[in-house]
Order: sequence, then C-alpha cells, then structure tokens
Amino acid sequence: MLISGFSTDDSAVARAELRSALKDVLYDEVEQIPHRLDELETKDRLELLVKLMPYVFPKVQPVSQSLDEPIGW
Repeated sequence: MLISGFSTDDSAVARAELRSALKDVLYDEVEQIPHRLDELETKDRLELLVKLMPYVFPKVQPVSQSLDEPIGW
C-alpha cells in the first residue's frame, strides 16, 4: 500500500530512524545540562530548577486525620 509515495514499510523505517535521531539529540542535551546550568546567573538557574521540580519530585498530597483515627502508626 502506498501512502504519499512511500510504502508502509518505508514509513515505519523512517519513523524508527527519526525516533533514534531524536533520542540521540536528547541524550546529548541531557548530558550538557550541568554545564549549561553553570553558565546561568544564580537567579535564572534557580528559576529553571523550580520549573523542572514537578518533573522530578511527586506532588505532595495533603494528609488529614479524623477524630476516630488512631494517632500512632
């Protein structure tokens, strides 16, 4: 079957190659993060780290206790 001049096999190969290329670019960028953070001003570095925190740390869920629950563990 042809889709825009390519067979479905060609499209799958192209997607796999693109995915692999993007993965390589992202890995290279992740390795550069410490160096790039060092280049930032302190205020900018802290702002960026605060923005990245939700992707690293789980959200804190509020905990409540009712009167009929035991206090100890």
